[in-house]
Amino acid sequence: MDKEVGMKLKEARIERGLTLQQVADEVGCSPSYIHRIESNDRKSFNYKIYQKLLHVLEIDDTGS
Repeated sequence: MDKEVGMKLKEARIERGLTLQQVADEVGCSPSYIHRIESNDRKSFNYKIYQKLLHVLEIDDTGS
C-alpha cells in the first residue's frame, strides 16, 4: 500500500471530525484495524474495507 493512502485516509477522517471508533463502526471492523491502515502498519488490506472507507470518508479517490 502506498504510504500516502493511509495519511490521506487519516486526514479525511480528521477533517470530518470522525473518531477511529466511528469509522470502524461504519466500516465493520475494529478501530485498531483502521489505525493500522492510517499508520501504514498494514502492507495491504481488504478491498471491501477500502471501498467502505472511501464511502464513509466521502473520498472519490486517494490518488494512489
